[in-house]
Amino acid sequence: MAIIEPTILLRSSEFAWLYESHPGFKILDDDLFDHDLLEVIGVQQGSPTHEQLLAWQRLLRIHPEESIAAVLYEDGLRSANAIARLPQEHFVARYAGRLAGSVTGPAAEELTREIHQRAAAVSAKIAHASADVIGMLSAQVRHAPFGNAAPELTAARSAISSA
Repeated sequence: MAIIEPTILLRSSEFAWLYESHPGFKILDDDLFDHDLLEVIGVQQGSPTHEQLLAWQRLLRIHPEESIAAVLYEDGLRSANAIARLPQEHFVARYAGRLAGSVTGPAAEELTREIHQRAAAVSAKIAHASADVIGMLSAQVRHAPFGNAAPELTAARSAISSA
């Protein structure tokens, strides 16, 4: 038996045009860096709308509830890193009552703690992936017999070093 996950829609009137013109758009699944997709949905890469969609996508991937993402977005927390930078107890104290909606007490704190933990996990994964790329591009690894970094990464590293 397959598990069917519900499609997350941004119900905010700010993005109603997107779903009206492109009903198949999936904020969680679609690659918002895909030039073809951006052209189809009429969003220019790097535009304020593009940046907003990216922020909403990041927040909804942490917790797929628009009301929760809206509170975080309004407060300027637009990524896992932004959330994880806050101490967990501070985050829970500040947001437990605002994120949980009708849930109160220990359940609200648990939900808020879970959101912070997910954000911290994403932040840690990003840090590890960055360290892996940096290590892979180090002179020792690049010149070793097992050095197998993609040429694009090596060229990007050279461009950064010479800048």
